[in-house]
Amino acid sequence: MYPFKEGQFAVQNGWYVIAFSRDIKQELVSRWLLNQSIVLFRKQDGEVACLSGLCPHRFYPLAESRLQKDIITCNYRGISFNA
Repeated sequence: MYPFKEGQFAVQNGWYVIAFSRDIKQELVSRWLLNQSIVLFRKQDGEVACLSGLCPHRFYPLAESRLQKDIITCNYRGISFNA
């Protein structure tokens, strides 16, 4: 982590604010953090879920997929991701 190496600009294993609580609803929200895609949504019980924002098959953006109950289903391949 420290000292930073050439090309590094941020702490990799630190805490970062990526959204306010009011911004996360029961719909998919896309964010980028440290050059990584992240998808956030509020589960049915009110808890916030955070997953990788890309499907491992062809890297389709999960924020453009379907959210049903607490499961994201990729629009490209149909793979489902549980919170």
